[in-house]
Amino acid sequence: MSPETPPATRLSVVITPSRADVRQFARAASRHLQWLSLVLGLVLSAATVLALYDGDPAPFFAGLLTASLAAMLLSAAVVLPWRVARRLPSVVREPWTFETEDAGIRLRGSTWDIGYTWAAFHKARLTKDRVLLTQQPGGSALALPRAAFSAQEESHLIAMLTERKLLAP
Repeated sequence: MSPETPPATRLSVVITPSRADVRQFARAASRHLQWLSLVLGLVLSAATVLALYDGDPAPFFAGLLTASLAAMLLSAAVVLPWRVARRLPSVVREPWTFETEDAGIRLRGSTWDIGYTWAAFHKARLTKDRVLLTQQPGGSALALPRAAFSAQEESHLIAMLTERKLLAP
């Protein structure tokens, strides 16, 4: 493709979420609660050690109660993403279509259709396995799995994002 010729603006890709995509979505959805459970569980574990180390019966029983609460919080931090993944709606696992147009991006599923203008996006970023399109600094991003694109489609998308100054060359 020569530098004078702008890339064609039409691109249509059917994206079928993999199990890893669903797991990553569940992890992202539960990340804050997972960290909160982990931190509280570790703090309560430290309090338990101090209460049990004292040797006095009253703090000992309080330490046992604190230990059980700490164990529940720590296990919740480990099990939470799995529980969230099991409860995700089936629409998350269904294939959907990513399309680019002159006006912007359109996402279509079996029961939904969302359109974004190019102006709605602040920045694009490439990660190892995703193309992230952020709508505002520090905000959430539209995540597109790179595995869903062929090499030609991915280079076409990167050229379009670079042309619109969303992705640094």
